[in-house]
Amino acid sequence: DFEGRLLAASAQRAEVERLAHGFRNRFPGSFYTYNLKDLLTETVLSKWFRADMVTDTDPVRRVALHDAGARRLLTPEELDRKTAALTGVRWGRRVNNRPWNIGSPLGTHLTEDFRLLYGGIDSDGITERARDITSVMAGVAKRHAAQLSCPVVMREVYLLPDEQRRLFAGIDPSVTPVSEFSHTFEVNAASRSERETLSLQGHLTAGALTVSLAFLNDYWHQTRGDRNVLLDSLSVRQGDAVVFHFEMENLAHRPRCHHIEQNAFHLSGSGRGCVLAVPVEIPTDGKYQVEVVAWATHAGDDLPMLHVMVESDTESSVGAAGIRGKLVDLHEKLLGVQVEPDSPDVEATYRLFVNTWQRGRETLHGRFDECIPDDHFYFDGILDDIVVEHVNDRGHTYLGFDWDRVHDFLDGVGLEDPHHTVQAWVVVLADMMMDYRYLYLN
Repeated sequence: DFEGRLLAASAQRAEVERLAHGFRNRFPGSFYTYNLKDLLTETVLSKWFRADMVTDTDPVRRVALHDAGARRLLTPEELDRKTAALTGVRWGRRVNNRPWNIGSPLGTHLTEDFRLLYGGIDSDGITERARDITSVMAGVAKRHAAQLSCPVVMREVYLLPDEQRRLFAGIDPSVTPVSEFSHTFEVNAASRSERETLSLQGHLTAGALTVSLAFLNDYWHQTRGDRNVLLDSLSVRQGDAVVFHFEMENLAHRPRCHHIEQNAFHLSGSGRGCVLAVPVEIPTDGKYQVEVVAWATHAGDDLPMLHVMVESDTESSVGAAGIRGKLVDLHEKLLGVQVEPDSPDVEATYRLFVNTWQRGRETLHGRFDECIPDDHFYFDGILDDIVVEHVNDRGHTYLGFDWDRVHDFLDGVGLEDPHHTVQAWVVVLADMMMDYRYLYLN
């Protein structure tokens, strides 16, 4: 490959001479000679630095351009900083409790515990960084992604207002791959005689659809009573014409979730994973109104919450388009690539989302699993003074979360995920954080 290497050496020498000339005599648009900032800028903007791929089939040119571009494996410290910049969370970050430096951040798992395993150096026995990923390093990268993806999604979807989210701004847990439109209702009616009509409207296409109903805030207390929602009927209207009507007591009984009571379908536990699905046939395309007649038994401090959603399919629904749009955004932020909603990259990630979501729907568990954040700064701006001093069995003090306050806070937030979408986003984020484009400098 001598010809290719000679070509590369000649071309790189010409580029160095160009940079040197501009450094000595001012680059175009610059006001100063010997300006290091201008030199670095010109270097980074050069084709040698920015090259992304080689499409030329000439074997000599392919050898010459083999080392062009900046793609290389991130060091442990760089990966740690990248994740912090993108997500706001660090893996294993601790608060310093040393008297002379109390409150300042210590190292993280990547900069301390797993630094050498991930190809880092200690400037003593190990002085050269690993430039190619090994199976051990891949295991560290997987653990990093798996242990961070859940806390990141939980923090953004449940704990932060939309404007403070870095990755999942605009994400609504009720948007699924089959959702067309939906609304969450408070059920004020407290008896059958007071039953009320809950209505929502939107555009529907002709064919078989599904109306799903989920009771979001199930509650029971020995003295304060039981909170449930009772469904009397479901209707679909187009203008004044009723195109579908169904008496809910005719639905089949589902153990652990519902039962028939007072000629109505009694939702007794949908907030824990039982979503009621009613098949509907729509005759023509157009604007429709979906009406649910319901009442509830009230208990506790909150009104019963009923989520009503119209669903179609995973290919053409409004929800599918919204999820693909967010995946385009995540590919740009996390992987540094610009893709379209129908590109192969987005299609593969969308299929992962759909498969995870479908597995979740088959369970009877509609609550997002509480994550254990491994970052002492995780609740910054959310909970004050949450890191406190503990004493271990040997009498030594250490800093850690006030777990009683953490669990009480998360219980109050209500980590409901009746449509199993939040967990699907966790899997998608973990998958993208293990992508080579995330682990490498592009």
